[in-house]
Amino acid sequence: MNDEPSSNFSDRKMTSGAQRILTQIRRRAAENKQDRLPLYEWLVQELLGEENRATEVLDLPTSTLGALQNHFSSDFSASESLVFFEWQLTLLRHADRYAILSSVEAVTGTEHLLISAMELDSSTREAFAEHGVQLEDLVEKIALPDPEIGIDLEDEIQVKPAGVGVVDEPTLFRILDASANRCREGMRVVEDFVRFGLNESFLSRELKGLRHLVTETLRHLSQEKWVTCRDTLNDVGTTTSTPSEAYRGTPVDVLRASMKRIEEALRSLEEYSKLIDADLSQRFEQSRYRFYTIEKAIETNFNSRERLKNRRLYLLVTAEDCRYGLETTVRDSIAKGVDIVQLREKRRTDRELLEMGKRVREWTYEQEALFIMNDRPDLAAACHADGVHLGQDDLSVSDARKIVGSRMLVGISTHNIEQAREAIYAGADYLGVGPTFPSQTKEFTDFAGLDFLREVAAETNLPWFAIGGIDLSNLGLVFEAGAARIAVSATICAAPDPRGRTRELASRLFTNAENNVKM
Repeated sequence: MNDEPSSNFSDRKMTSGAQRILTQIRRRAAENKQDRLPLYEWLVQELLGEENRATEVLDLPTSTLGALQNHFSSDFSASESLVFFEWQLTLLRHADRYAILSSVEAVTGTEHLLISAMELDSSTREAFAEHGVQLEDLVEKIALPDPEIGIDLEDEIQVKPAGVGVVDEPTLFRILDASANRCREGMRVVEDFVRFGLNESFLSRELKGLRHLVTETLRHLSQEKWVTCRDTLNDVGTTTSTPSEAYRGTPVDVLRASMKRIEEALRSLEEYSKLIDADLSQRFEQSRYRFYTIEKAIETNFNSRERLKNRRLYLLVTAEDCRYGLETTVRDSIAKGVDIVQLREKRRTDRELLEMGKRVREWTYEQEALFIMNDRPDLAAACHADGVHLGQDDLSVSDARKIVGSRMLVGISTHNIEQAREAIYAGADYLGVGPTFPSQTKEFTDFAGLDFLREVAAETNLPWFAIGGIDLSNLGLVFEAGAARIAVSATICAAPDPRGRTRELASRLFTNAENNVKM
């Protein structure tokens, strides 16, 4: 067992119950000789095996809890086996997020571990659903804010007595009031751009949730008292400005200025609210960190749209699957409408793959197509590719970025809406969405299908490519589901006339895009 830093809970705000559960699972993992483990199954067994906040939130009869525990102990088969430290990192990232949304203290507890397990693992979610427990109901139950949070607002939340180096109450309230106004105003500006400019449902919800969290924190700090100390007429800041503040060249300039204003305001709220309540100050800190991630997702979304604008046809090539050879297939398909070429070779040595990648790089560069290396950020960097494509079991976006840098595209394959949201939040430049239909080049036991395409279409406008068994016969169904871009392989590579097949696919993609613009 690797002794990864993620096993250390000293730097996390976690309940003793949550720490105990994870420690028990880690012990079981250490005793197991296998590399990949049924960790979601073990987690639920441990959670249901004792009285804790998770079982309290479930609010089920003892008999039902027992039946669930037996189900996971004997009949249950986790959707996938995982490596412990990777699993724990993902689980805690989701659990911490729920903790921030559901409590003032933002302490991760057993209820957050349970909800995150249901969100991340479809088999766990389905098993609970069979016993009448829905993920959405649990999220709603823990998300209801406690209006009192155990503090008497009149008696307990008070400004510390003024002293040397400590501002007086009216000054403190003016600082907090101005920072709160800047923060909320900035959030509304950013939210408007994301909603109307990017048409992003997922990121709009994330911003709305963050705005709600900040507003709730301000309410607990008795913000209504601050307004009485407001003195706009005598505020020296209203008469000072710089030329840059008066100029905004594009809506994106407005967006970026507002995002920085939010971060500055949150930092000011975080620091000065420590003079009132240190615990509530931490909530502003968590909000600031959360907004940093949202800012990254917004910037990535905007930049990716620009870089992938009008690039709709993505070809995945494996040399042995190309009826007329790799070079002929790549060159001819680009000439007839392929915009992006991904080299997907599973049986080559690193040296062979690198040499092949350099050749594909040359062919794509000559015709202004993008070149993507599958799975391997190191080889993508070595052959100067335009990007790398990652699967769910490959490196994370952040780890890949350490290798390929900031300018290279990073795409991720996603098979359900949770993975798509996670990829957006992680800063992926584009998504592979599928599998949609059975494929001639890759085997799948499950198919996300057209419903998954509809979910992604409703959730984001980050560039995404429908993939999996797509050809001329079912392309209309793919368009109806909301896809504007496709990734294909066999339908071009194995075609008797790859040039003609490419031309037809590109033409239909162009026509679909034109029709959507006119609508």
